[in-house]
Amino acid sequence: MNFVSSRADVSQFTLDEFLDAGKSFIPTTKDNKQLEKMVNLAERLGALDPEQGITGASYALKELFSGDGLSLVERFELPRSAINQIKKLPIKDQLVQLDKFLNKIGATNELIDAQSKTAMGQWRTAIGGVNRAFREMGTDALTSIKPMLAEFNNWIKGPQFTALKTWGVDAFSGLVEGAVKSVREATSYIQSHFINNPKFQKLPDISSKIKFVFDDLMQNFRDWYSGGGANKIKTMASNIVDTLGMALKASRPLLEAATEIGRKVGASILEGIWSNSGIEEFFSIDMKSVANRKLTGTDMMQIAAEYGGDKTPGGVKAGMVAMGVTPKGHSGGLDRVPYSGYTARLHQDEMVLTSQEARDYRESSNGKSAPTIMITGNTFNVRKDSDIEAIAGVLAARLAM
Repeated sequence: MNFVSSRADVSQFTLDEFLDAGKSFIPTTKDNKQLEKMVNLAERLGALDPEQGITGASYALKELFSGDGLSLVERFELPRSAINQIKKLPIKDQLVQLDKFLNKIGATNELIDAQSKTAMGQWRTAIGGVNRAFREMGTDALTSIKPMLAEFNNWIKGPQFTALKTWGVDAFSGLVEGAVKSVREATSYIQSHFINNPKFQKLPDISSKIKFVFDDLMQNFRDWYSGGGANKIKTMASNIVDTLGMALKASRPLLEAATEIGRKVGASILEGIWSNSGIEEFFSIDMKSVANRKLTGTDMMQIAAEYGGDKTPGGVKAGMVAMGVTPKGHSGGLDRVPYSGYTARLHQDEMVLTSQEARDYRESSNGKSAPTIMITGNTFNVRKDSDIEAIAGVLAARLAM
């Protein structure tokens, strides 16, 4: 093997061809030196006639070593007289004389070396080298797994594999037996209930027969269910529920972790919406920033009423002015609020009456005694509109200070 591998590395012939040649000579001799010489002669003959190649040469030489030189004469057109003289010699002498004869006709080692250096020779050498590399990879891989293969083979011979085979035989035979039994029972059922059933045969059409089949099957199912099938279903369902319950119980930490993750993800989403949509800003900035929003008049009044006063610099007035809404001032008083939701600007020390208090006030003003009002040392009796205007003038002067 080492010899033919080394020759295949430098020769135009492949390792497979060398191996075939070597195998053909092994029945003739077991001497490695003689085998190497036989392979060398076959390679030289193959170089002499590439059409025959090393395979044809090894076949012709094998016949020569057995006493028949016809193939060498016909395949390689060698002179019959020379081949007849060589074939009568012992193997050892045949190799020596054949080597001399081939050197004489030019089939030398130099010839095979020269041919291996040609383009075709290099190509065939390259292909042979690649094939040898693959073969060595396979051989090395088998060598590396040899201990594992030996262990596996021992396991196959052991009791564990025997038990596995027994189980397989029983399982397969049980499967086949069950299938055969099911087919027989199904066949028997079909024959007794339908095919051989006179009642079924007397049905007039296919639709009535189909209905008969389904009714019969349903009745059999009810009988089975009532005769113990219900308990089997309940047991099976209970086992399923128990199994799922144990699985859920075992996965409780996972579910709790998932719940916590979901809660945090949800909180993060809400926080992102709060901080990025302007909601947080809407409730935290002053009224001037709120005023920049596109709001209706009603919205602006509601915002001013909700977030005015102490929450914004300047109170409600500042917030409403910032929104472009200027409420009416009534420093001289207002006899009657004209409508619900009326907007007004109030001043310190003024008083807002309820509707009932306002009615009482008006009745007392229109009765026998007029109300008396004192402002900064001035006393006014309210009897007519001019009195109200006078009071309003004094109030305006006082509030403007």
